[in-house]
Amino acid sequence: MKSMERDLNYLALLGNVDRSILPLQIGGGFELQEWERYEFINIHRQFFDLPWDEVELRLDSNYGYGYLRSKRPKHVYVIVRSFEWSHPLSSRGEAAKPSSSEPSKLFENHGLMWKEAAHIQAQLRKLRLFTEGGIKISLEVFYTQERSGFVMESSQDSIRPAKEYLYRLPKRDVRRLNAMLCDPPIESKHKYIALALENFEQSYEIEESYLEFLALMIAMESLFNDGRTELRYKLARGCAVLLAESEAEGKTIFKIMQSLYDLRSTLVHTGDKEKISSMNVLTLRSLVRRSLAITLRLNISKDALSDLFLTNGFGTLPRWDSNKLHRTCSKQRASERSR
Repeated sequence: MKSMERDLNYLALLGNVDRSILPLQIGGGFELQEWERYEFINIHRQFFDLPWDEVELRLDSNYGYGYLRSKRPKHVYVIVRSFEWSHPLSSRGEAAKPSSSEPSKLFENHGLMWKEAAHIQAQLRKLRLFTEGGIKISLEVFYTQERSGFVMESSQDSIRPAKEYLYRLPKRDVRRLNAMLCDPPIESKHKYIALALENFEQSYEIEESYLEFLALMIAMESLFNDGRTELRYKLARGCAVLLAESEAEGKTIFKIMQSLYDLRSTLVHTGDKEKISSMNVLTLRSLVRRSLAITLRLNISKDALSDLFLTNGFGTLPRWDSNKLHRTCSKQRASERSR
C-alpha cells in the first residue's frame, strides 16, 4: 500500500473562557482562534455523528459555553495546529487507517499524536497557576480532511459538567502571562511540591465539590505539613507567612485557613458533604494556587521551607517577585548544602 505525507490536524476546545485569552501565544506551533459557535457544531457533528441539539447541550453543560454565562455566547475558543503525517493510502487515494493486523502502527501513531498534545497540558498548568478560573480542555481531536469530509483519528472528550466560574484575563496581565508561556514546563524536583501540583490540577477534573475540596487540602498539607506541630496551626501559619504582605493580612489568611481546615476535619470525621460550598472550594484553590506559585520560585526542600516559616512573621517574607526573595532562596539553598 502506498503512503504519502498528509496534514494531520489538531483541534482543542477550551472551556470556561472568553475572548480575553486571544492575545495569548501558546507556542509549539499551536494557535488560539475564535470560531463561530455554529462552525464548531458543524465540525463536531462530522466527528461524532450527533444531532445539532445534542452538541448544543454539550456546549452548554459540559464544555463551558452555556448556562454559566449571562447569555449564550456566539463564539467558542479553540487551539489548532497542523502536522505532516505519513499515512497509508487506500485504493481510492484516501488515507486508510492501519488494520487490526498492524497494532504496532496503530499504537505508534496514537502515541505520537498525544505526545505532541502534551505541550497543551503543560501550558494549561501555567494558565491555571497564573490566575483564577475554571479553564479546561473540553475536547481534543486529531483528524484528517479527506474528499469525503473530516476523518477523526483520535479524540478525548470531557463529559463532566463545567465549573461555575470563567477564566478572564485582564489586558494588563497578557504580557506577563505570555512571558510565562515561553518558559519551560513547570515541574519540580521536590516531591512535596510535585504532589501539591498534582492535586491542584486534579481538583479541576473532579465534579463533586467535597472531593475537589479534599484534593486541594491534600495539596495544602503537602506544602505546609512537616509533621512536627499540630496540623491545623501549621497549615494556617505557613500559608499566612508565605502569602501575606502585611501583619493584618496575615491574621486574616490565618483565620481563613483555620476555618477551611475545620471544614476538612468535619468532612473527614462525619462525612457531612453538604457543609462544603463552591465558595469554600474557590477560596481554598486561590490559596493553593498562590502558595504553589511562590514555592515553585523558592525551589527549596521541605525542611528549608519550614525553617523559613519559623524565622519570618506575617508580612515579613520578601515578595516572590522581588530581588530580596531571590537572595532569600539563595541563602536557604546554601544552608541546605552546608548541612
